[in-house]
Amino acid sequence: MKKLAFFTVLLLTLMFTFTACNDDTDDETTTTDESVMTSEDLTSIEDVVFDLEDEVNEVIDNQLNGGVEIRNDCPTKTVTPTGNIFPKTITLDYGAGCNTPRGRLKSGKIIITQSDTLNQQGATRTIILENYYVDSAKVEGTTTLVNNGSASFSRKFNVKITYPNGEVANLQAEHTYAQTVGANTPRIFDDVFQITGSSSGTNRNGKSYSANIIEPLVKATGCPWIKNGIRQITRNSNTTTIDYGFGDNCDNKAQVTLPEGETRIIRIEAWWRR
Repeated sequence: MKKLAFFTVLLLTLMFTFTACNDDTDDETTTTDESVMTSEDLTSIEDVVFDLEDEVNEVIDNQLNGGVEIRNDCPTKTVTPTGNIFPKTITLDYGAGCNTPRGRLKSGKIIITQSDTLNQQGATRTIILENYYVDSAKVEGTTTLVNNGSASFSRKFNVKITYPNGEVANLQAEHTYAQTVGANTPRIFDDVFQITGSSSGTNRNGKSYSANIIEPLVKATGCPWIKNGIRQITRNSNTTTIDYGFGDNCDNKAQVTLPEGETRIIRIEAWWRR
């Protein structure tokens, strides 16, 4: 009888231990999946914002600064009023859908209001999105850029993205852009900026997170992606690090260090198209 009781207790102990280990493994897997998802959501939304800002910069540089515009029917562009008169409203209209030179399918409108040429201190550019879709994902929100003087800009955005499967993520950011190259040249093709600041958002699962730039992000006009820099994401006391300096000097790869120390390589792109 004593042997039976002993083996019963032993069996129960082993079962409890096995269950506890499984729970720990499940917790680690959940944390890893959530951290990867959060990293993808943040970088995907920011990639969409960089893309629209780069396109706006190119259009304004060509339309207002006398650049040579690459002829393309997508999007159609409207500038009012014409001439050297501000404020101006510039509308980029992608209609029901067209493929841009950057290889993205877009529809809807980007509406830009600019108080003055952006090289003037105090000048403000506001971008509003109207029924705007990128690669079948709906993008809503606004971005604002202000010239602070001394080659420094304040940039804020509040953007929500609804993926084609109906899942939703959002991101709000307050950044400072310090121009390190190209401030004394009239065109934008050689511009390079260092970005500092913070952001916050919710991922596809509705989980909140915050993010801080701990090493300035480097964004060059000639590269669609961040070239260097490190960002740290915090969610439920779990920390994930994104290192944009992994790989080539200009590519869409970043190295993510997960809370448990595991590293992953993610691609900064429209992940839902994979």
